Amino acid sequence: MALAAVTERLRVGLGADWVVRLADPSSWRDLLSRPPTPELVLLELTPDGVPGLERDDVGELLRGAREAGVPVVVWATESHRQSWPDDHPITQADHLVVDDARTASAWADRSGRRIETLWPAASPFVHSPARTGTTTRRQEALAVLTPHLENLHHFAHLPPDRVDVWVPPSQSALVPDPSGSTSASRSHQVADHRTRERLQALRTESVVRQPLDGRAPVLGHYRTVTGLEGGLGSGWPLVEASMAATPLVLDQETAALLPPDLAAVHTLPKTAEELRLDATARLWQRELVEREGLLAARVARRAHTFTQRARALATLAGRPGAAPAEQDRTVSVVVPTNRPHQLDNVVANVARQDETARGNVQLVLVLHGIEVDEAELRDRARGAGIEHIEVLRADANLTLGACMNLGIQTAAGRYVAKVDDDNYYGRHYLSDLVDAFVYTDAGIVGKWAHYVWLRSSGAVLLRNRHSEYRNERLVQGGTIVLRRDVARALRFGDLPRAVDTDLLNRARDEGVRVFSADRFNFVSIRGVDRHAHTWPIADTALMNRSGELLFFGDPRYHVDV
Repeated sequence: MALAAVTERLRVGLGADWVVRLADPSSWRDLLSRPPTPELVLLELTPDGVPGLERDDVGELLRGAREAGVPVVVWATESHRQSWPDDHPITQADHLVVDDARTASAWADRSGRRIETLWPAASPFVHSPARTGTTTRRQEALAVLTPHLENLHHFAHLPPDRVDVWVPPSQSALVPDPSGSTSASRSHQVADHRTRERLQALRTESVVRQPLDGRAPVLGHYRTVTGLEGGLGSGWPLVEASMAATPLVLDQETAALLPPDLAAVHTLPKTAEELRLDATARLWQRELVEREGLLAARVARRAHTFTQRARALATLAGRPGAAPAEQDRTVSVVVPTNRPHQLDNVVANVARQDETARGNVQLVLVLHGIEVDEAELRDRARGAGIEHIEVLRADANLTLGACMNLGIQTAAGRYVAKVDDDNYYGRHYLSDLVDAFVYTDAGIVGKWAHYVWLRSSGAVLLRNRHSEYRNERLVQGGTIVLRRDVARALRFGDLPRAVDTDLLNRARDEGVRVFSADRFNFVSIRGVDRHAHTWPIADTALMNRSGELLFFGDPRYHVDV
């Protein structure tokens, strides 16, 4: 349990891993005096002070925590907008952390104390691309974060209905659209005549907004975001936008509010002209937005979740027992095959996965009526970096569904992935789909939007483009990943083909959610002989309304993101 005086953002974010009890002045003494006592006291220092506590309350709480032997950590958020609090009692806390490296350095110089940097975070579930919508459905506009309206001239070439401008709360002359919605009527209200005239001289039609009650906008709803001159003075909405797969175009001052690894995957133009061009490109080029958004979301999920911040806070306070457990990311890859010539492709696909390099992948190979030198096969897999491998033998008269069930019974991972022997799986294929279990409540994830390579003609199709980051009835059979408990409860039907559709239909009947993630890092490869596939459909039958012909040639470089 953590006793906390924090904003709603931290209460909700940390509440996914901790029991967070708010430090109300009327109740915190009881919480500190009777078991179980809190593991730590967390105080958030904002530009407006400690939420819910007056200055004297903070001093009393610090003394009470010290008497109870409970460590106190202060986390200064939006610290870029704050100065060292000098004689404020909060400076007597056991540990001080800030969300900006420049502030950490300045405060350390001023105070002579050790000041840690704990960057902004976001919740993968709250700021999920499944909640904000894909770029094909989200607000088709550019969000401009700027403290100075003169910066609007950079975007004067864009249609007025494609630019929303967000200003910091200090711009009190500007009030938000009454609905608070970015998709509502594009009108703005200006409280004084001089500001109205100023806006008209700059750009009359643009929407100018201000966060309600000082809260930042939900930037994940935008196509792309541009930050100028420090933006809103906070890195929090930028991390949230990254988690929601929204690409950012930032000047150096705004980029400094982000963790360096996250800033590195966004666009940081060096000149005003580059910034104008970069922002324009991301407003119009959907492919660019979707690729960059996936990269940003992946980095945010790897290192900038509230779970990771809770772990860091517990370690800093010397309470490792309060740290959330590491996520179990183990995956058993089940591959039934009756084609010995595809074994090299299987090994290459599994060895390529970044989760394999982390030791999280078990290869369960079901040899369906074929004879293979098992010792040589194991050596080949281990030589490629696959440490965990199980080789099962299945009679030739068993169905595909029965072979899958053999693999499921042997699976040791938390998740079970059905992988085909003849497709292409990019490096981040497994890791991105495992992530989808974190930011959704699905029991099965996969890709209904996916690429198909027709080797007979060299054509590359994109099927079901609009089925990204959403619940679907079906996903492509070679991309099915299930929680192991779901896999063992449902099992595959004892069928020679159409086992995927059968499983997914039964999952729907049982109330198991099926989620279609992004389309990248996977290619369904159709060989020249369609009868060699479990699904013997003609190539031309794939060129229908749900399939979009993109180009001709090897797509593997294109899909690796």
